Amino acid sequence: MAFDIQTTKAPLKFPDQAIDQVMMISYMVDGQGFLITNREIVSEDIDDFEKGTRDHFTVFNEPDE
Repeated sequence: MAFDIQTTKAPLKFPDQAIDQVMMISYMVDGQGFLITNREIVSEDIDDFEKGTRDHFTVFNEPDE
């Protein structure tokens, strides 16, 4: 399993859970990718997509955190 979390934050600072929001979370399990987006921040829905020749990502566009 691998994952990545993208957040808002001030320049040159680490994210602060008291004020920063999660923009998106991506993770992979056994070659299947998943992307969760926060539509409060991401302006449009993102469709499922392929990355490279064998990685497929299923996308969940959520209204908020």
